[in-house]
Order: sequence, then C-alpha cells, then structure tokens
Amino acid sequence: MSLNEAGLVHAQGGGGYPPGGYGPPGGGPPGGGGYGPPGGAPPGGGPPGWGPPGGAPPGGGGYGPPGGAPPGGGGYGPPGGGPPGWGPPGGPPPGPSQFGGFVPPTYNGPQQMGPSPAGFDPMAAVGFGWNAVMKDFGAVALPIVVAVLVMIVPTVILSVISGVVVGALGSRLDPMVVRLFTVIVQCITQVVTLGSQAFIFGGLVQFTLGVCRGQRPAFNVVFSGGRFFLPMLGGQLLYTLGCAAGVMLCVVPGCILACGWICYQPFIVDKGLGPIDALKASWRVTTGHKGSVFLYLLLSGAVGLLGVLALCVGAILVAWPVLAVANAYLYVKLTGEEPRALG
Repeated sequence: MSLNEAGLVHAQGGGGYPPGGYGPPGGGPPGGGGYGPPGGAPPGGGPPGWGPPGGAPPGGGGYGPPGGAPPGGGGYGPPGGGPPGWGPPGGPPPGPSQFGGFVPPTYNGPQQMGPSPAGFDPMAAVGFGWNAVMKDFGAVALPIVVAVLVMIVPTVILSVISGVVVGALGSRLDPMVVRLFTVIVQCITQVVTLGSQAFIFGGLVQFTLGVCRGQRPAFNVVFSGGRFFLPMLGGQLLYTLGCAAGVMLCVVPGCILACGWICYQPFIVDKGLGPIDALKASWRVTTGHKGSVFLYLLLSGAVGLLGVLALCVGAILVAWPVLAVANAYLYVKLTGEEPRALG
C-alpha cells in the first residue's frame, strides 16, 4: 500500500492501524488488531508510552521497549545517545551559546574591519606626541631621529654626487648627455629612497606603536623593519602612485586618498596585512573620519613648518618625533584602543 493510500484509509477510519494510534515499526503484535485489550501489555512490551487507549502496563509509566527502560529512567533518546545539549523539546541545551554548546569561530580579517565607532581629536594626537617626546626625550625622540637620519642619508649622498658630477663635467659634455645623466640619477635616487623608507618605516612604526601603548621599546626596534620590507615597499608604491594620480586628476581625489590610506603602514606592521589589504583596512577605519584626518594633516604640516623655521633643528629633533608618535596615536585610536602614556 502506498503512503497516500495509507493516509486515505486512516482518514476514513479504515483498518491497518491499531485503535488509538500507531504501533511500533513492523506492525502490531502477533494476532493482529493492534495491541491487546485495555489494561494489558503486549508481549515483550513496546516503546515508551505506546499501547492501547486507556491501558498501561502494571506499575505505570507506559510501555517500555523489550528488556525494560534504560537505566536512570527518562525514556529513550536517539540510538547511541545524542550529542551534548540534546534534550526534551522546550528545554535550552546546556552550553555557552545558543548553538548547543558550540561557539562559532570568529574571524577578524580585514574584510570585517568596519568604520571606527569612535573618532579622534587632531589636537589630542599632536598633544600626545608632544607629551611623549617631552617626557622622555632620550627614550622616545632620539631613536626616531636617528632612524630618520639613516633613512635620508642615501638620498642626500646620491644628490650630492649628482650635483658634483654635473657641476664638474656639465660644461664639457653635451647638454643631452647631462640631462640624461640627471634623469638616471633621479630615478636611482627615487628607488633608493623608496627602499630605505620601506625598511626604516617598518621598525619606526613598530617603535611608535609601543610608545602609544605605554611601553618603552628598545632603541634597536627602529631598525627591526626587515621582515616588513616587501609589504611596506608595495604599500609605499601603491600609496604614492594613487595619491599622485588623484592630485593630477583634480587635487581633491588625491587628498581623499591620502586621508583614507593614512593608516596603511600600522596595519602592515601591527596586523600583518599585505599592502592591498592594509590600504583597504585603513580606508574602512577612516570612514566617517576623513574630515578629522584632513585637519590632522593640515596641523601636521604646520608643525613641520614650525620645525623648519627653527633652523631645521626643530624639525629634526622635535617635529619628526612628535608627528611619528601622533601618527601611531591616530591608528591606535581609530582601531578602538585607548592610547596610554608612558609610565
């Protein structure tokens, strides 16, 4: 008999089912007609609660399966026992979550990095950098100054060599040769500059992040950026090309990219992201705060200008360290941490 036919027979009150409900799989007890008369138990018993209407086995509690109920009572569950957290309908499973004891894994990759819920004050960023430098100049400012000087030395050397060569041989060579030589030296200088920046910035960012987290990093941390060299170099190229293209288009797009990508270096160092993911993560956390970032960039330019006006000594000894720590402050704040002053 098919399932449809069985349903029709049952709906019409036909035979095929014991009075009062279903029996165990495989049909009723020997002799047909369902389970025995009211008050009688079928030979060998049956599943919990099964039996004829109004009847119960001696001792109450419903019919059990052959051999009796499982030890400890409470009825039978699924064969072999259920997974942790299974129980009667209506009862919440034990465990730390609504998934029956299973805690879903979390993923904090750059794709989930959304806009920062809290903004930042540009003046507070610069003020934090100033206080950190003034509080412990030797531990904070001196390593930054040395790292920046080491970073710009190759560029200065190449520029001096180019100027000496052009000055000594310029009058004796063809002007086309002089221009070609100048272009070649400029290209080499740019490549060397990018390489030195990629190496130094890795350690420098690591150092300043430690300062913003209340630590006193060792002096040599500023020269520990070797493992970040390739991602930092890739990020530097993408940042430079993107911002330059934006400025050439209409200035405004370049400013927007500079504001949105300002945190890409800390994401590479602190989160271990690649250059593209770091730029994306920086764009996400600055969403809704690009106006504040733009004000911060203007304020940074003013601080740098004041340093230059102080015979450049102020720029080297004060402005560079203050702004390096302020940049780290901005990243720490936008990623949800609270910067801590040095103890």
